[in-house]
Amino acid sequence: MKKLKSILLVFCFVLFTFSFSNLTFAEINITPQAIPPEYYPGSSVVIKPGDVLVTNNTSSYGVTGHAGIVIDAYGTVASIRGSGYHPRTWGIGDWFAEYPNLVRIDVLPNHS
Repeated sequence: MKKLKSILLVFCFVLFTFSFSNLTFAEINITPQAIPPEYYPGSSVVIKPGDVLVTNNTSSYGVTGHAGIVIDAYGTVASIRGSGYHPRTWGIGDWFAEYPNLVRIDVLPNHS
């Protein structure tokens, strides 16, 4: 009986899977939506992966500047706080809250 239930379950799964395999988005009335672009806080500059953010913040050790790199279109920034820290990713808002003195955004040509 247990084996029969297992076979029936597998059969239903296969039948269900193949019954929808030839449908397109139009046939099931789903329209793919584009993700709207994200912008840097307080600007009309679109966030793009590969952008390098540079600040002139000064650390408690007297080191001037900090940099981070945008790793996705949602504004996730990767950076290392300093010696002894591990790489970290943060949202763009959190990064700007920690490093508010942005000096420039270096945008690589023809990157996406």
